[in-house]
Amino acid sequence: MNVGATRRMQLFDLFSRKQEGQDNEMAQLLRALRQAQKDYDVAASCFREATEADRVDEAIFLMEAARKKYSYYLRKLREYTAQNDQSMCQ
Repeated sequence: MNVGATRRMQLFDLFSRKQEGQDNEMAQLLRALRQAQKDYDVAASCFREATEADRVDEAIFLMEAARKKYSYYLRKLREYTAQNDQSMCQ
């Protein structure tokens, strides 16, 4: 194998590893986003079934926490995709 082909293989391996890392990070963000949605759904279900004032307050607190978590991960995912879109154009 000549030097040029070896260098191309090294660059391809480097790009592939970087791509795998990016895919892994995006997958983690998507999993966290889905989990936040599930957490919200559970809290909303608890709210609908709550009969005592303390349980209603607890459900509202959990819904708000899940909503904030969802917003956080959604923002991170948008930032991540925007950043990767820019790096692909350069």
